[in-house]
Amino acid sequence: MSSNSMYSEIRAAMIASQMDLSFRKEVIRRVSEGAVLSELMKQWESEKQPEVCGVLEKFQPEREIEKGLAEKIEFLSITDSRYPELLSQIEDAPLILYARGQIEMAHDLSFAVVGARHASFYGMEQARRFSRVLSDAGLTIVSGMALGIDQAAHEAALKGSGRTVAVLGCGVDVVYPSENESLYHRIAEQGLILSEYPFGAEPRAYHFPRRNRILSGLSLGVLVVEAHERSGSLITAYQALEQGREVFAMPGPVHHITSRGTHRLIREGAELVEAPEEILMAMAGSSHLSVNSKERRQKNFQFTEEFAAGKVIPEEQSEKEEDERHKKIVELLMKQSRDYDGLLEFSGMSPSDFARVMTELEVEGKVRKNFSGYYELG
Repeated sequence: MSSNSMYSEIRAAMIASQMDLSFRKEVIRRVSEGAVLSELMKQWESEKQPEVCGVLEKFQPEREIEKGLAEKIEFLSITDSRYPELLSQIEDAPLILYARGQIEMAHDLSFAVVGARHASFYGMEQARRFSRVLSDAGLTIVSGMALGIDQAAHEAALKGSGRTVAVLGCGVDVVYPSENESLYHRIAEQGLILSEYPFGAEPRAYHFPRRNRILSGLSLGVLVVEAHERSGSLITAYQALEQGREVFAMPGPVHHITSRGTHRLIREGAELVEAPEEILMAMAGSSHLSVNSKERRQKNFQFTEEFAAGKVIPEEQSEKEEDERHKKIVELLMKQSRDYDGLLEFSGMSPSDFARVMTELEVEGKVRKNFSGYYELG
């Protein structure tokens, strides 16, 4: 592909990535059928397609590309041969990835290690142990560069093979959290940092559930080390399930609140692991895993209907729509506490949308379940 053609593809992918979910899915469908993304975008721009014009009023892809060249950031559009193959097969694959570091790691056999930000000493030690062994065995460790378990996983991988990928919920040039600035620069030098968000994009609560689909999508499997019962790490597990990935959970002390999420995953069918070698044995041959294999998903990780209804796989709504849904739940709970079914009925949402919104609100600490089983404001 010529440099001009690559520029056009990157520009088109950046514009399309700012569209809503239905538009992005249409782009992916058309491209999978052989359409050239840059030609599609050229046509839509010439026709003054409203959605495209709306994006271009507030987003300037040319500036993004210029900044990338100046800061040695690479761009991977979904049509680029360097785009991660496993990730390209998931639903709503990111149309563009901003990449800082060792770009070839995007094609490594990878494994995700995630867990609680406020992890225990036990959790941190286990995250380091598992990540180091998996790294030394040849797997690239993927995580989200958060404090706690993510941090431990990245650090252990850097001490091992040195191969680790951080997937951010902000711009690739934004260091978040600030406490991990040193880690950020080490990963940028030795590993790879990825984001689908534009330069300067601040970390927002609604970015992280979407980020998690990339984290699991890059990986052959996911290990949850420690997690609260409504932890964002469970979102990654839900999405890994949908993508046909192997899901593992590590048991912890029964009196620790950060054991509740992993124990719940184990009860519902995640594979309990006590040693990293168990993961290596389970993953043997998984490089040939078909991410579309529904039979494999059902065989390896069965969720009950109730738990599956809690899958937090965000159908990308606009920020305004998401805020309105959150606001509606908060307003209902300002009047009185309610049980789950009552709150669902008054919300007017579908069960899947309601489960997603409630999980997000609980993760953010805005709502909680009291001792009587009723929901109230956090």
